[in-house]
Amino acid sequence: MRLAADADDQPVQAYLLSDLAVQAVHIGRPKIGLDLARRALEVGDDATPLTKGMLHAFKARAHGLMGNESGLRRETSHAEEEYSLATQDDRLREPWMDFYDRAELYGDTGTAWRLFAWHYPDQRSESGSVREAGERLAKARKWVRR
Repeated sequence: MRLAADADDQPVQAYLLSDLAVQAVHIGRPKIGLDLARRALEVGDDATPLTKGMLHAFKARAHGLMGNESGLRRETSHAEEEYSLATQDDRLREPWMDFYDRAELYGDTGTAWRLFAWHYPDQRSESGSVREAGERLAKARKWVRR
């Protein structure tokens, strides 16, 4: 992070913060993950829609783990909107994001809904979280590079 900050490379800073956000969510610290993802979006203001889409998907995962359905729904929508704006030039501008394709996007957002469904079973039927998770994970499978 320090080297990226010294080089004033904001997209790399945002990417590194996103990795920390994912790690925080994976170890059961969704609030920290959410804060890191927010910070990454601030730092990466000029990042491509690929990076922004990924960061919104990570925010969705944090919201899912915290049981915040409205945040989960909002961030899922933002993730898919941002990603839809990505161009081939964006992939050239941020080559480290080449791995982030539609399969990754739908996998991340599907996992966010799966986490919500798993940890908050009393809210499953009202929100349609199992359906939301299933649809996105099925899309992820469809988009897997072969």
